[in-house]
Amino acid sequence: MIDVRDLRVRDVMTACPQTVTVDTPIADAYALLVEARLSGLPIVDGEGRVQGLFSLSDLATELAPVLHPESDGDPGALGALKARQVGSRIEHLVIVGPDEPLVAACQRMVRGHARKVVVVEGDRPIGVVSAVDVARAVAALGFGPPDLTPTDLTVPLEAAAARPAFSASRAPAASRP
Repeated sequence: MIDVRDLRVRDVMTACPQTVTVDTPIADAYALLVEARLSGLPIVDGEGRVQGLFSLSDLATELAPVLHPESDGDPGALGALKARQVGSRIEHLVIVGPDEPLVAACQRMVRGHARKVVVVEGDRPIGVVSAVDVARAVAALGFGPPDLTPTDLTVPLEAAAARPAFSASRAPAASRP
């Protein structure tokens, strides 16, 4: 049996065949996220070096104040924003190598309050590890609920979102209402 301490970042990362540039309009960056069914993409400069991370949570943070009903912000101005203006900057990222132990990467995620880390070789992004990637790996090793199957780890996002996260019938008696 594989021990979680033996896992490396490369074992659980989502390889990033796509990136966005610092000048990618946020609408285009969002479209890439949706098309690729990802929650974040590395932002790169003209030479392909990591400059940040564009994520759905960064986009939501930027959009929420402008789209609020009581806001006097201009939603039309959002169209001019570029990925570098919305995404997390490199100085705020947790960056890891592919051969780093997964446990060490998780510790760095916790210390950096990061939901995702960018995986690089040199200064080029090769993948992203999210908290969900880590949870899938741990569950696959047998640390999840006893009724979890390998199929549960690969179901489409919509199906996972539609599944109830908690069932009162499976809850311990002391926590039932």
